[in-house]
Amino acid sequence: MEMNADVSYIIGLWKADKCSTAKGIVGIRSKDDEIIDRFTLFLLKHFPEQKLRTRTVLGYGLTKEVYVCSYPTRKLFEKTIPERNNMDEKFLASFFAGIIDGDGSIDPKSRMTYIAYGLKDRKEIELDKKLLNKLGFSSSINRSGRALKLNIHKPKNFLKLIFPYMMLKCKREKISAYLDRKPNERDPCL
Repeated sequence: MEMNADVSYIIGLWKADKCSTAKGIVGIRSKDDEIIDRFTLFLLKHFPEQKLRTRTVLGYGLTKEVYVCSYPTRKLFEKTIPERNNMDEKFLASFFAGIIDGDGSIDPKSRMTYIAYGLKDRKEIELDKKLLNKLGFSSSINRSGRALKLNIHKPKNFLKLIFPYMMLKCKREKISAYLDRKPNERDPCL
């Protein structure tokens, strides 16, 4: 599997919403059908349909999972995430778009954008903060309840950068509102 905007987006999404820590499982869990459908399309590009598995899980509500068993793909994803600081900058935008679609929040009214992390993810949040800095964006980390937040300061240019790669309609609409764009102005992507 060669790195491109599609793969880096999917790795970012998987980082945010992976469904299993089991060896060889590559999948996501989400309440958003758009996210499940997007991940499914990616898997179908690389695996035959009979390898795909889906199920509905009851957790904080009904969520869906889609996954395949592929040790080589899991290893690629696991290798790419800690080494993302070496990722070509042209793929970092789509990588962050995947993370934002999975664990990000955009509020056009308060002009805030952040990514949520678990309390145990201190190394992950520090690395993503450095990556944002590498791309020219300042950010800060704060604790909020049972989560850490990576707040992106003055996020307008960051949102412009990731907008072409965003898949989740509700987040695209929030970015459009933030940027005063019409939601149907979709830039060519992937």
